[in-house]
Amino acid sequence: MTPFPSTIRLSAALLALAIPMATAVHAQVVNTPDNAPPPGAVVNTPGNAPPPPDDAKHSAVDAQEQPVTRTLNNSVQGNIEATKVINATNQGQYEADMAQYRADVEEHHRTVMRDARRYARQQRAFADAMATWREQVAKCNAGSIQACRAPTPNPADYY
Repeated sequence: MTPFPSTIRLSAALLALAIPMATAVHAQVVNTPDNAPPPGAVVNTPGNAPPPPDDAKHSAVDAQEQPVTRTLNNSVQGNIEATKVINATNQGQYEADMAQYRADVEEHHRTVMRDARRYARQQRAFADAMATWREQVAKCNAGSIQACRAPTPNPADYY
């Protein structure tokens, strides 16, 4: 015989034992309130908070710690105020840097526009000089000795 049928019998037996145990655990979990503390446990709720300790030892420790706590809190507050001053100073510098950048961009734009106007003037002067030269060449080819002897047009004369 193969071990296969015995494995099935063993699995069935284990399952038969596990089902009643799981049912009992499930019934126990279902029948208890959610998040219920164990019996006898002390639970602190907002209305059931324990009073602060009021013995001599705690009073002495509080008296000793209060000046340290106050000093540390004052130090932190001083750091906060110093940070606010530094941030205000930095914000002023940031705004000045932004204004300077904007002024630089506007100056660059003016320079670019001035260069563009100068380039357009130069381009027109060159084109006008070329047009004059082509007319001069056409007249020279047509037989005009005066056009042939005339100097080449200078673009600077057309500004």
